[in-house]
Order: sequence, then C-alpha cells, then structure tokens
Amino acid sequence: LEEPARRAPALRRSLELHRDIALAEEPNPTEERETRLRTALEAAVLAELPEDLHSRAKELLAPDLTLNAQGLAVWLARRARHRE
Repeated sequence: LEEPARRAPALRRSLELHRDIALAEEPNPTEERETRLRTALEAAVLAELPEDLHSRAKELLAPDLTLNAQGLAVWLARRARHRE
C-alpha cells in the first residue's frame, strides 16, 4: 500500500467496530455465538456499501467474516475465563 499511515484511521474504526460487535454479543449465550457474530459483522460491512454490491461483497468477504467471527468468539471466551 502506498501511504499506509493514511489508512490508519479506517483500520482503527474497523477494529473498534469489531470490538463493539463482540462486546454487544458478550452477555448472550455461547451457543451459536459465532453465527451471531458473523451475521453482525456482515451487516456492518454491507451497511457501508451500496446495495448493488452486497451480493459480491458477501461472496468475497465470506471467509474473512467467518475467521473474524471465530476470533471474536475466542476473545470473548478468554475474557469470560479471566473473570472466573
């Protein structure tokens, strides 16, 4: 990337969004957590795009959204263990 520092604010917003989605999910049951996280992440991404790009974005981002949801679920599980 050219001028990566220029992209830092967008990256920070994305990280904060992921954190906020995870923390909103935290009080819910752990069953199906990854599915709910993935759905919320997808909705957040699609909300930033024109509707005519939604289908293609879902296709392209599916693996990333799944991995991000898994990672957030692990993070929430670790937070729960540390509170015990």
